[in-house]
Amino acid sequence: MDEINELKQKIELSDELLDGASFCIAVYRAIDDGQNFEIVRMNRTAEITENVKQEDVLGKLVTEVFPGVKDFGLLETFKQVFKTGSPEHHPVSQYKDDRIVGWRANYVYRLSNGDVVAVYSDVTGKKKAEQKLIESEEKYRLIFESAANLMIVLSPDGLILDCNKRISDFIGYEKKDVVGHYAFEFVHPDYLDHVKKSFAQVLAEGYLHDNTFKIVSRKGSVLDISVTSSLISENNAPLKIISIADDVTDKKRREREVHKLNDRMIGRELKMLELESENEQLRNQLKFFEKRL
Repeated sequence: MDEINELKQKIELSDELLDGASFCIAVYRAIDDGQNFEIVRMNRTAEITENVKQEDVLGKLVTEVFPGVKDFGLLETFKQVFKTGSPEHHPVSQYKDDRIVGWRANYVYRLSNGDVVAVYSDVTGKKKAEQKLIESEEKYRLIFESAANLMIVLSPDGLILDCNKRISDFIGYEKKDVVGHYAFEFVHPDYLDHVKKSFAQVLAEGYLHDNTFKIVSRKGSVLDISVTSSLISENNAPLKIISIADDVTDKKRREREVHKLNDRMIGRELKMLELESENEQLRNQLKFFEKRL
């Protein structure tokens, strides 16, 4: 604003200042006692931004050159500034007519001769970038919340920053009950050291796949989970960790049952081998006695 304030003092005198400015400048003269305004000056930046030439628009009404100015709200700002003499900011808004569309941020003030000046910036690129970011965040949030897996966002010290709704299916807690707590609080005590070492490994190496350990649900039941974690960094500094977890309790239970069955089968085979060995010994003894007889 210091630059704009200086401009306010010089604009009546310096065409060089007008055309050398990196922001848009347009000067308007009130007609019909401030009910409309005609264009009296426009700098080169404004010409490029609005895709017009100064000589083609000088003396024309702002409502003729920019028919969307009323809906845009800027015409009312012109009227107010012309009437009161007090400068006003016109907030970032989208201007649109049949010829151009774009986002503008305006600062409007009145000169000593009564002309109204609009100093403004074309912020269309910024708004588009913001919109893409919003869309990207919305898409991420949709994927995040609808994922079949439990997804958790952790700080570099293990604080839960965010998680999806699957948390309630996993351990019975609502999202609000876990965000702001440390992930280690939900780990089974027997696996706490293992998890802390694994967490340090993610920070050091940036990735850890299929890390299996036990957690404790809200009701106290013990669950097996498999977690894959990735480190997100910014400027070579750890920013957050994204972890995707699968409930492998049933899988681990089946594995234990298979192991038990295998152990029993191996035990039976060993017993059969042992019996076969004993039978072989008996057969050899019978043959010996038969020969003696």
